[in-house]
Amino acid sequence: TLKSKESQRFSIALLVGQDFDDLTLNAVTAQTIYESNYQFATPPAKPIVTAVPGDRQVTLYWDDAAESSWDPFSETYDFEGYTIYRSTDPQFLDRQTITDANGSKFLYKPLTGVNGAAAKFDLVNDFVGLSNIPYAGRGAYYNLGNNTGLVHSYIDSHNVVNGQIYYYAVVSYDHGDDSLKIAPTECSKSITVNPETNEIFLNVNTIRIIPRNPAAGFSEGVVLDDGFIDHVAGFATGTMWIEILDPRALEDDNNFEMTFKESPVRYSIEDQKITIESDTVSFNVYYPLSNRNINPDSFYLLNSTGDTMISEVDYLFFPDIGQLVIPDTLPTSLSVDEAYTVGYTHYPIYESQLLNSEEANPVFDGMKLFVHNVDLTIDQSRTGWTSSSSTNFLHSVGPYNHIGTLYKLPADYEVRFFSEIVDTGLYGVTANFEIYNVMKGLIPTKQRFAIIESTPQNNTWTSGDKVVMMEADANGVFNLPDGKYNPLGEFTFVARIDTVAVPPTDGDVFFIGTIRPFTSADVYSFRTQASAVNPEQAKNDLDRIRVVPNPYVVTNQLEQLNLQKPRDRGPRRIYFDRLPTQCTIRIYTITGELVDVLEHNSTIDDGKEYWDLTTRDNFPIAFGMYLYHVDAGSIGEKIGRFAVIK
Repeated sequence: TLKSKESQRFSIALLVGQDFDDLTLNAVTAQTIYESNYQFATPPAKPIVTAVPGDRQVTLYWDDAAESSWDPFSETYDFEGYTIYRSTDPQFLDRQTITDANGSKFLYKPLTGVNGAAAKFDLVNDFVGLSNIPYAGRGAYYNLGNNTGLVHSYIDSHNVVNGQIYYYAVVSYDHGDDSLKIAPTECSKSITVNPETNEIFLNVNTIRIIPRNPAAGFSEGVVLDDGFIDHVAGFATGTMWIEILDPRALEDDNNFEMTFKESPVRYSIEDQKITIESDTVSFNVYYPLSNRNINPDSFYLLNSTGDTMISEVDYLFFPDIGQLVIPDTLPTSLSVDEAYTVGYTHYPIYESQLLNSEEANPVFDGMKLFVHNVDLTIDQSRTGWTSSSSTNFLHSVGPYNHIGTLYKLPADYEVRFFSEIVDTGLYGVTANFEIYNVMKGLIPTKQRFAIIESTPQNNTWTSGDKVVMMEADANGVFNLPDGKYNPLGEFTFVARIDTVAVPPTDGDVFFIGTIRPFTSADVYSFRTQASAVNPEQAKNDLDRIRVVPNPYVVTNQLEQLNLQKPRDRGPRRIYFDRLPTQCTIRIYTITGELVDVLEHNSTIDDGKEYWDLTTRDNFPIAFGMYLYHVDAGSIGEKIGRFAVIK
C-alpha cells in the first residue's frame, strides 16, 4: 500500500528462454545483476564496421576503438579479439548452434572461411583456447581463439551468393578474469526489424549487405602508376604496399605523402587534399573538425570577408584532436555569429610503429597500408664482381671488425680498379683502386678508406689486405692529420689457390650493395584515381546483362521470408544483373504484350535490379517464356529472354 504522494522504486526483468531450464537460468542471471546494483563486467566497445559488396564476396573492415576498452569492474584493459558472424537472419538465430550443458542453444558459431578456419582473430598472448571460467549454470566455455593475431579487415568469399541479403556482425570480446571468476563477454550484435514495414535498424558493428556485380562499364579505382609508391627522397630499401579494400572510397587525383621519424622509427601518411569546412562563430565553444591529426602548417581560418585569422590571437587550435575554440579572452577580430571557413590537410595514419607488415593500420580512403622495415646489413644478393670484371679473386664484406651492431655500411659502393696506383689510404698505403659511394639518385662521391696490411707489409695494397671504409665525423675515433673518421665497414680480396689467380685490374669493378632501414630522410608519395564508369566499356558490357536465376523454377533462394507471416513463402524474386547505372527495363510476354516496366537508377557499384514476378497491375505472372528489353539511352540496348516454371 502506498500513501498519497509516496513513491517506491522497482525493477522489471523480461525473461525469455528456449525451455524451462533456459528460462530459469536467465532469471537467475537477471536476479544476480539486480543484486549487484547493475555493477558487472562489461564487454569491450563495439567496433565501427564498414562493408563493401563485391562479386560473390563481401569485404569488411573496422576500426580499433575496442582495443583500448577499460573494464571498470575488473579494472583492466581486457580486450582479447574479434569474431565475425554471418547470417541470412537478422537475429543470427541460425548461428546460435553451440549448446550449453542443459542442451539449450547458448553460444554463436563464428563465420568460417574457405579453408574452414573460424573468423576469430585474437591477441597473441597467454589467453588461448577455451576459457578457464565457464558461464554460471551453463557448463559452457567461451573459445578465446588460437593466437592468430589481430586483423581489421576480412574478405568473405565462402559460399557467398550474389543477390542474397546477408547480415554481418563484427563483435569484440574480452578474456574475462580468472581471479574474479568472470567468464569472457562479447559486445552485442543487435539488428532490429520492424515486422510491419520490414525496416531494418542496424548498430555500428552490424551490417546488412547484398553482394553483387558492379554496373556495366565499372572501372575500379586504383593507385596510379600500377600501384607504384614513389620514393621521393632518402635511401631506405624497406618495402611497402597498398591493399585496396573499398574502391568506392578512392578519390580522383588525390596525393598522399609518407614521412618517417626515428627513435623509434615511425611513419605518417598525409592526405594532401585540402579539407574545407565552414561554421559560425560562438565564443568559448569547441568546434570538432571532421578529421584528427591535422597538419598545423597547412591550417588556415578565414573570416567572412576572406581575411586570414591568426592562431593564438583570433583563435586556439588543437591539431591532434582536430578542434578549435574562440575564447572571449583573446583579442580576436571575429564576432559572434560571423561566418568563417577553415582549410587543412590531415594525417589519416599518424606516427604508426607497425613496421613488420602488420595488418592493423586503419583503412583510409578505402586503402590499407602495409610497411616492412629492414635492418641495416649487406645485401649479399647484389654484392660481388660485376659481369664485365675479369678477376677471380674471392671476397669478404662485412661490418668493421665484424661488430654488426656498431659499424655498418649505410650506402651502396663501387670499388673501381685500375692498372696503376690511383689512391692512398689514411695510413699512407697506396692502392690501384678508388671507392665511390654510388647511392641511386646522387652524384657518385669518393669514399675515404684505410688499408690494414697483412704480412709482409709493402705500403701497397695486395691480396689479403683489409680495406676499411671511413666516414668523416667530428667525433671520430681516428685522429689523423687530414681529419677525423669513423669506420663504416670492411672488405678483403683474396687470391684463389685452387686455380690460376687473376688479380683485379683496369676496368674491374666490385659492387657492395646494402639493405637499409627507413630514416627521417625518406619520403614517399602516391596518387589515387577514383572508381568510375567507362562509357565505351559500358557499351561492350551490355551483352553481359542476364537474368538470375534463369530459368526460375518454383522458388529462389534469394527470396526473403514474410516477417509478418513467417509461414508464408514471401514474395517471389529474380534480378537483372550487370545493368548500366541508368536504364529502363521492359518485360514482355512471348507474344509481345507488355508485362511490367522497371526504372533502374543505381550507384556505379550496383548492377542489379530486382523484379517481384508481378504485372503492372500487381497480378502474379503465369509460367512461360518472357522477353526483356533494356534501354540505356546513348549507351545502347539489350534484348534477352528468360523462363518461369511454376
